Amino acid sequence: MLRHPKPRRLALVAAVACGALPVIAALGPGGDWNGPGSARAAAAKGPLDRAVRRLQDAQRRDGGFAASRDAGHSDPALSAWAALALAAAGIHPADQPRSGTTALAYLRANGDRLRDTGDVARLLLVLRAAGDGDHAAGRVARATLLARQAADGGF
Repeated sequence: MLRHPKPRRLALVAAVACGALPVIAALGPGGDWNGPGSARAAAAKGPLDRAVRRLQDAQRRDGGFAASRDAGHSDPALSAWAALALAAAGIHPADQPRSGTTALAYLRANGDRLRDTGDVARLLLVLRAAGDGDHAAGRVARATLLARQAADGGF
């Protein structure tokens, strides 16, 4: 676990800027979040704390995340980005249930829907951050990545 705030914040900025930004941008102003089991609900102190809070507010009942409030269902690829961003902020994917289930449970159940190599890699990163890389979903993601690796080591 990172001990210094600057690298952790840099990781959060990178995760948010690269993939979770569509989730954040589609949300509009966030309200209070009082989710059960939250290890660390972000207070509105600064821009990064507000970004974390908006991600927390965006979590859906199924544990996943979607591109907008009006989306019909959660998206596993966006959910992996959001869970990765929250993990970079020190929030365990199993400690973020909005109601009913967690991002970790959602990704375990829906990770097999991911087809893009980058999405599968993010899923594995989230599972590893959660200490869950040996779960069936982690074994499948790892096997998928290894099968896609070229002879020169690239993907």
